[in-house]
Amino acid sequence: MLTQTIEPNAFTFSSMLKTCPLESGKSLHSEVIKLRYESDTYVRTALVDVYARGSDIVSARKLFDTMPERDVVCWNAMIDGYSQHGMPDEALVLFRQMLQSKVQPNEVTVVAALSACAQMGVLESGPWIHA
Repeated sequence: MLTQTIEPNAFTFSSMLKTCPLESGKSLHSEVIKLRYESDTYVRTALVDVYARGSDIVSARKLFDTMPERDVVCWNAMIDGYSQHGMPDEALVLFRQMLQSKVQPNEVTVVAALSACAQMGVLESGPWIHA
């Protein structure tokens, strides 16, 4: 697109970021900043997901913490990122923060939180999460 002087938009970035690996995501992040789409909620959520999937949890959390608005997908990306990369304590802390923020969890949230419980061996928390 860029070589043909076609400028990508927020939809283009959020779509491309959904499946790209970390290194490509970092390059796209640079373009997102350059073209001023970083404040778009969908683009920002996709960036959180790229960094979380790519094991760069610190960068994912920095993006997450600076988001002015967080829909449930963003919370899921961060909770699952923690859970998938051996940080179940952080996943459950964030899950509790999500509930305190009055964000309604969905099926993806529950699976990520249950995975964190299983990693920690606190299966008695499972019914609490399910409820």
